[in-house]
Amino acid sequence: MIEGKKTAKAKVRQLSFDKAKQKAIIEITIHEGRNRQVRKMFEAIGHPVQKLTREAYGFLDLRHLNAGESRELSHHEVKQLKSLAKFGQKPQG
Repeated sequence: MIEGKKTAKAKVRQLSFDKAKQKAIIEITIHEGRNRQVRKMFEAIGHPVQKLTREAYGFLDLRHLNAGESRELSHHEVKQLKSLAKFGQKPQG
């Protein structure tokens, strides 16, 4: 729960663990993206986040972008985004 609201289940996988430093690299997949959701989830279980990297936003792969960088969307990505946007529109008439 975050701010009194239940969150959708997250998928969590430990990628590595440094026993000497007591630090782990965790991959987490969330479906909502609430404000500071990942940080709040880990703080709630006593594991503050030291570094957080977003690797994807929905179907958009961000792994090859550095902080502050952008890239052109592919024709296919634009079509997918337009299709998703249609679902958010209110019916006309």
